[in-house]
Amino acid sequence: MLNIDDVTSIRLLRSNYNHELYKDLLRKCYDRILWYARMGHKIAYFYIRPLQFDCPLINTKNAYNYIKDKLEKGGFNVDAITDSSTYLLIISWHINRDTLLRQWLGHRVTQE
Repeated sequence: MLNIDDVTSIRLLRSNYNHELYKDLLRKCYDRILWYARMGHKIAYFYIRPLQFDCPLINTKNAYNYIKDKLEKGGFNVDAITDSSTYLLIISWHINRDTLLRQWLGHRVTQE
């Protein structure tokens, strides 16, 4: 007999599976950022497409929101260009003068 717990568990498994896909995309994005950084760049590009080579069809909007949130929490600047369901992330890590000044002033305040 089918009950509500069976249906809920299926939805929960699907949600966990999608979350793992987004985490895998984030790891690939980190690898891409490191590759660009090793080349001396301060901007990286990363595509989020609905169909990736090694994973099933994904919801690109949810993947974009997840990756953008994680990168911004890590201090990166993230912009995106979208064309229907494909996102091109433009990720930068250039620290401007104002940010350096705020960090320096914050460091000075905590030392006193």
